[in-house]
Amino acid sequence: MGNSKHLFIGGLVAMGFDATGKFLLTVSHTGRGVFSTDTWERIARDLRLVYPDNGKALGIGPLEGQRIDVIERGEEQVRDAISRRETSPRRRV
Repeated sequence: MGNSKHLFIGGLVAMGFDATGKFLLTVSHTGRGVFSTDTWERIARDLRLVYPDNGKALGIGPLEGQRIDVIERGEEQVRDAISRRETSPRRRV
């Protein structure tokens, strides 16, 4: 197996591949990014906050004008974290 590369994307909200599989679109709390799946280098960045709508996110860079199917981080994860905080004996919200 070749060299592996890790992508660290803080505040990740959603991600999805374009129809060709050449690009990965990421959506975070600090904007959107597009990565080449050949090199895993970021090739586009937009700092505007544009969150997914109904499982689709607006593309940027080489994906401009496309609505990309994305997987969003589950709301259940957020609810579980809030629930744990609410029931913690040391911290009540």
